[in-house]
Amino acid sequence: MARKRSRPRDDDEEDYADDEDWQPAKPRVRNNAYTGLLALSFLSLVIAGVLLYLDFESLSATIPQPSASIPELGASAQVPAGR
Repeated sequence: MARKRSRPRDDDEEDYADDEDWQPAKPRVRNNAYTGLLALSFLSLVIAGVLLYLDFESLSATIPQPSASIPELGASAQVPAGR
């Protein structure tokens, strides 16, 4: 693969005249509107995650945990009368 070098100075151009794979450096890609939209959507996802966590924490404090009465192993199951 060919090496890419930055553009030589004017006085060094004759050194690179016989170099076939010399290419000028490509300009840097600038951020555009899509980069801003990507950052905005990431920020909104983070905020939504924080709000979801806060909502979950406030609900888990008010809902009582269900209690189940499970008989121990080996004990006979009691069937309610009328069934």
